[in-house]
Amino acid sequence: MGGYLASSEHSGDVTERPIDVVDAANQILFRVEFPRVRNFEVSDIEKSFFGQDHWILTERLAVDLGVRTESQQISGAFRVAPAGGGGVDAFDEHADGDKGRIRAVL
Repeated sequence: MGGYLASSEHSGDVTERPIDVVDAANQILFRVEFPRVRNFEVSDIEKSFFGQDHWILTERLAVDLGVRTESQQISGAFRVAPAGGGGVDAFDEHADGDKGRIRAVL
């Protein structure tokens, strides 16, 4: 089980400069003005939590299950990601002590 929490903040000013539109002879046709300075301030909080467990159901069967959630304040996103898997000893033990194993992950 675990979690993650992050916060970020950014602020600043955007200053636009005029743009001159010129013809082929480099004569100014018109100027585009941006009369204001814009300030911005952005903050975001990201959270994530996860949990996972491993169960041995029998001598030959094991199951893994888990889930992870993530959220982000600025975008309003919320995601859930389930996870699962398992393992089976499908064959009897060989003479050399090795077993045949089958594993699956979802």
